[in-house]
Amino acid sequence: MSRQMAKLESLGLIERQPSIKDRRVREAVVSTSGREMIAVLNRARERLANRILASWTDDDLDQLGKLLRRFADDLMR
Repeated sequence: MSRQMAKLESLGLIERQPSIKDRRVREAVVSTSGREMIAVLNRARERLANRILASWTDDDLDQLGKLLRRFADDLMR
């Protein structure tokens, strides 16, 4: 985990700082650049999904939503 965190930090996507609750712990927070990267990725994902789902019927989308909800619920068990 620490190598991945170091890579994200070297890319400027996160910043590590001492925890307010426990100074022995270093917390990672998403940096401004990290938030911008997240926004770019979310927009790209949304464009891709819109292109894929454009021809799907309302029933198809409803079924997809129900199955994704079931999948997410089962992951949490």
